[in-house]
Amino acid sequence: IGVLGPTNRTLSLSPSVDNPAFRNITFDEMAEAYREQAEALLEGGVHILMVETIFDTLNAKAALFAIDTLLSSGKFSCRDVPTLALSTSTWDKLAEIRS
Repeated sequence: IGVLGPTNRTLSLSPSVDNPAFRNITFDEMAEAYREQAEALLEGGVHILMVETIFDTLNAKAALFAIDTLLSSGKFSCRDVPTLALSTSTWDKLAEIRS
């Protein structure tokens, strides 16, 4: 199993309380970082990819987009690589998701 992440960046929330619209990373930059990690892991011979400790669903989307884009590129002979995503949530958020 090859593990991608976690990162210390978030795409959904601003790191600045003074500027809620500010982001210190873009979706494309995050996806590229995940793509580089996935590529290195696949070149190293892993057969399963796991996106680690997702605390932001937009980060998860960037990671899964990057993996799909990489596998669709034809660079690797394997098109279907099992992929897992491990997320974290507080009990309050879990209750909201279940509602």
